[in-house]
Amino acid sequence: MSMLYHDFWTNDKKTVHKHLHYFPVYERHFSKFINQSIVFWEIGVNKGGSLQMWKRFFGPFAQIVGIDIEPECKVHEEDQVVVCIGDQSDPIFLQEVIDKYGVPDVVLDDGSHEMAHVCATFEFLYDKVSKNGVYMVEDMHTSYWPVYGGGLKKEGTFIELCKSLIDLLNARHYGMPGRFTETTFSVCFYDSIVAFDKKQWHGNTFKSIMIPPEPISLAVSGEINLDRIIRVLEMLGANIDQMDAAKDKESCQAEIYLKTGLAYYIQGDCLSAADCLGKARKDLDGKEDATPLLMMHDYWRGFFADGHIFEERLARMDDGQRHTLEQMLWFTAMIFDEIPKQYLETLSHIAKGMEITEDESAQLDEYMDNGHTIAT
Repeated sequence: MSMLYHDFWTNDKKTVHKHLHYFPVYERHFSKFINQSIVFWEIGVNKGGSLQMWKRFFGPFAQIVGIDIEPECKVHEEDQVVVCIGDQSDPIFLQEVIDKYGVPDVVLDDGSHEMAHVCATFEFLYDKVSKNGVYMVEDMHTSYWPVYGGGLKKEGTFIELCKSLIDLLNARHYGMPGRFTETTFSVCFYDSIVAFDKKQWHGNTFKSIMIPPEPISLAVSGEINLDRIIRVLEMLGANIDQMDAAKDKESCQAEIYLKTGLAYYIQGDCLSAADCLGKARKDLDGKEDATPLLMMHDYWRGFFADGHIFEERLARMDDGQRHTLEQMLWFTAMIFDEIPKQYLETLSHIAKGMEITEDESAQLDEYMDNGHTIAT
């Protein structure tokens, strides 16, 4: 029997009101804080029994802070346990508690369960929680109960807010990471509970495990010489004069982002590649004549997701668009085959529009002159 579960069943002090299946969730997310100098908040004091339970669980170094709107809850204060009276959705009140007791390491919202209150508390407090902290909201069955402002798929409930946060958790892969992305390690859903584990990201954790994909079937079959790759690179945006003369300069800007994203990917920097793809996508939205570039974007995004969108758009392309896309895909199909590392680096420099040295150029020419080809 787990520590907390045993404590619950053997408790002979103040009443603890918790659903039984919550205890394994508590232990999974809170155990790392046992005997640590932490600040633990429980929003919703009720009979005061859970505050005592958390004091026993976390040990002698924990500061337990109860939050409740009812003044009579102050009676539950004791050594290590304080109770602050105020509205959980009031940012001024919450900041006063932080100023007095320090930023919380753990927040457990078992308060009013009113959707407006729960969302407002989270929106203010989540960023304030320590960088390795946990934010947990329980009794989220109330997200479906009208009496608390809930309802199935109803806008404004905490469950609907959490669904949108799944996209933000993965936002680095579509090029729009924000603070939530950079400070959140996981969002865990349980029956009636949502738990957020925080973590401060430092650098690109995908870089060391990136596996180059297989070339897709649309790429031209047979053998293609390296000089073809150079011409495709030029077509993707190396020639600035051509881009300035183009009718749709925003599409050309997207070409630069796509080209740079390819170069980053070659170097193993998936995070920067995803950022470039996001900027390209933003430039291309709503431009019907940019279909080949959208295809290129979706092809690369497929390395981080799946290929369904790519296949759907491919089915709607005309022959001219297919031809343009094939030229673009020559580069991507070739670049992941067996090219010596020194030539990959040279090609990545060309892809980013950087100048290469005379020695690099001579080596690449010699490689081509010797009849080396790359099979798809």
